[in-house]
Amino acid sequence: MTDGLPARRVAYVMLNDIFYQKKSFDEALSRHAKALEDLEPRDRAFARLLVSIVLKRGREMKAHLATLLRDPVESLAPPQLLTIFCMGMAQLSFLHTPAHAAVDTCVELAAAEGIAHQKPLVNAILRRLTREPYVPLPARDSGRMATPEWLWSEWMADYGVETALDIAAAHMDEPPIDFTLRHPAQVGQWVEKLDAQALPTGSLRKEVGGFIPDLDGFE
Repeated sequence: MTDGLPARRVAYVMLNDIFYQKKSFDEALSRHAKALEDLEPRDRAFARLLVSIVLKRGREMKAHLATLLRDPVESLAPPQLLTIFCMGMAQLSFLHTPAHAAVDTCVELAAAEGIAHQKPLVNAILRRLTREPYVPLPARDSGRMATPEWLWSEWMADYGVETALDIAAAHMDEPPIDFTLRHPAQVGQWVEKLDAQALPTGSLRKEVGGFIPDLDGFE
């Protein structure tokens, strides 16, 4: 089994619960809490990040996938193949996973989840995406596409189109990370190391968080 496949399998079942079982994110998280806890911390964070990206960008990923398939996306059998393709796009375009790892793990995931007969299709589409990358939409366009119509209508009525687009775009951003230092006197040192800003509270804020266990000082 390829390193990282267990994390991807957890992400896969969580996403399928949300997409096809109509579970909320919290329900899916609770349902698979044990599987997440059994992962190494790095893999656990990776799985949750993968789920988050696909939930935010799933609609635009589906639209892009439609340009690569000969048949409509809705004809994919089983429909859970869409989840695998979205996970592949998330790894290639957002997480910058090496191309061979993204392709190989998606193919292995199809086999592990009982749809080995679709491995050739998964391999072909993911390899094409390494040559012709999916380019994410700008935040405003992506946010609008990801926003349910009922919520968009409320924002439009309350704030108007420009502010509604700004709100939608803000939902696509990665949130900043705040740190409380064990030794507050070292604020200056960690501002530089983490490329962060010092807050009036004495904490630090890093605007682009990244993968926390990889940051200086995590250990």
